[in-house]
Amino acid sequence: QSLTVRWTDGREDVCSDGIVQPRERIDNLVHQALNVCENKEQLMNLLSSMQPSFIKAIHLFPAWLRLYGHLSKLPYFDVTISQYLFERLQEVNMESYGAALVQFIFDLFNIWPSLSDNHLLNLVRDRIVQLIRVLIMHKTQDSNVLIEKLTERICANTPAQNIRGHLCFFLLLSDLLPKYYEAGLSGAIKKIDKNILLWYADLVLADNNAEVSGNHSALMIILKYMSMYTEYNLLREWFDRMATRPNDLICFQLIEYSLCPTTILATYVQHATDVQVEQLLQCIQSNEATQFIPILLTILEFLAKNAQTQRCLFRSDHLCRVIQTWLSLISLPSIIFRLIQLLLDIGYSKYSKHANDIAQFFLGEYSSTLISINFEGHSPLALIILFISLLAETDETNRELSQLQPKILIQSLFRTIDEVTDDDNNSSSSHLLSLSGEIIKQQSRTVLIQLLSSFIVW
Repeated sequence: QSLTVRWTDGREDVCSDGIVQPRERIDNLVHQALNVCENKEQLMNLLSSMQPSFIKAIHLFPAWLRLYGHLSKLPYFDVTISQYLFERLQEVNMESYGAALVQFIFDLFNIWPSLSDNHLLNLVRDRIVQLIRVLIMHKTQDSNVLIEKLTERICANTPAQNIRGHLCFFLLLSDLLPKYYEAGLSGAIKKIDKNILLWYADLVLADNNAEVSGNHSALMIILKYMSMYTEYNLLREWFDRMATRPNDLICFQLIEYSLCPTTILATYVQHATDVQVEQLLQCIQSNEATQFIPILLTILEFLAKNAQTQRCLFRSDHLCRVIQTWLSLISLPSIIFRLIQLLLDIGYSKYSKHANDIAQFFLGEYSSTLISINFEGHSPLALIILFISLLAETDETNRELSQLQPKILIQSLFRTIDEVTDDDNNSSSSHLLSLSGEIIKQQSRTVLIQLLSSFIVW
């Protein structure tokens, strides 16, 4: 009795002996049909007959790769054909085939860089990201390991590790790291090697068209997410490069996007030598540095809190001048407060010789600027007054003059209060709050009462 076997593609085989023979591969026949196509329209009509949804992903992947590889060599292959093939691929259920999907992506990596059209390269990159998202979203016991292996392979395909590598793999990393971060895949992020990053940074620094090509933004994105989970001493690398390129904004941007306090910055501070602190102090004196004051201030604050680096930092003849310059340029009250606090820390330090200079700065032209700033409850005025008063007590040579100096700031404050109108944006309240907050403290009460008493009308 004959047996009719209906295959998933709709074809039928009749078997008379009860044995079903496996279908032979029809690649040659398919390629002959493809080669007969004379133009894009004929090819698209042929491709429309595909029924990938009937085929398991594990069987479809190698056939799809052979088809895509063959079509990519045709003279009329373009974005439309590529997008259509990927759209048909999406019809297949891939969720249960993690290992096969990773191998499929590995094999796709061999085809992708050979595409000559930049627009096509970018669209295929987007498709690869979508495929990897399947692994990320449908987690299994092995998915994290597979994604880590995938990340290692991406790194291995960059020109930093492979003489035949392609820059498109760096762009792929910049697309994937935000997805890794959202999914908590720190292990995959840690797979990015420091030397790869340094190679890419040097390329961007040397390439005048890095912003146009997308390499500049890709590097910054990679740095942003990589710095959260790695403890490489990247800041030292960037300051080394800045020493030879002091006016290059990209060097400052490298620092900005690498600055994670718990990882990269902590490593830099822990291993910083006096030579490296001096190098930093030289770098922050450029005009370009003024565009990155909050970032550089954070580094200085961490160095100031470290016993090993504080001595070299506070002994510097440049730091006070730089901070005073920054204070004249910055307008954000929170940053101004931090700059003043750092300046006061320098003034109090046993390593500094600039206490008098700092006091004169606050009592000079900057005094009017200080009083005019609305710190919204976080004014440093009381701290400055206490610093100058303490300086008067410890500096015998300036005792007579210093006894009057703190009152200059108080006089300026009360003069502002007298001149203010109801319609003014009153900055004086934050300064008064600062004084009231300090005067209740035991260690500050006597000094502030003595200074304020002459302004009280009995």
